[in-house]
Amino acid sequence: MLSKGLKVLVAATLLASVTLGRAVLLSVSFGDFRIDKLGWDGTQPGDFDILEGYGLNGTLNVPYGVPTPFDSHDLVVEVGYNASAPWTPPPYSISYSVTIEGVTQTVTRQINVNIGSTDDIHILGTSAVFHTAKGVVRYVGDPVSFVGLNLGRHYGKLPGTLEVVPEPATLALGAAGFATAFLRRRRR
Repeated sequence: MLSKGLKVLVAATLLASVTLGRAVLLSVSFGDFRIDKLGWDGTQPGDFDILEGYGLNGTLNVPYGVPTPFDSHDLVVEVGYNASAPWTPPPYSISYSVTIEGVTQTVTRQINVNIGSTDDIHILGTSAVFHTAKGVVRYVGDPVSFVGLNLGRHYGKLPGTLEVVPEPATLALGAAGFATAFLRRRRR
């Protein structure tokens, strides 16, 4: 027979495990960005080496504590004439808005470019934390690279993950319940 205190602890553990296992439907929106003349040395006419990101909007079902992959932007890279001598310009940066459940932040990412007979564009990763009515949400923008680009248009996606972070109290209840169950089983 379980004592009253143990019954309460078991009930709290079940509640914590149900909370950890459920998912949250999040509304997300990502702003557009554009940067041109990536690696431009001033010797070629026109607006070449353009990186454009078209932000995606919608809803995403995100389980508690599980990083959920998604694409935040459709990317278009337009490459102009390639340089005869390779060179690496200083890093660039892009900024775009991220809105999760009505909470908006501006995210900035670094871009590294290598110019030569083909061009390489590397968008570095980033992360941000959003405090929403549905909980704390962690956004991670994954790094992405375009390597060996020649003259013309190239397409891709900007990947990332969203994770709803369980509240510390829920985690503590779950840990206490599992520890109690482990100790109780060990005593037998």
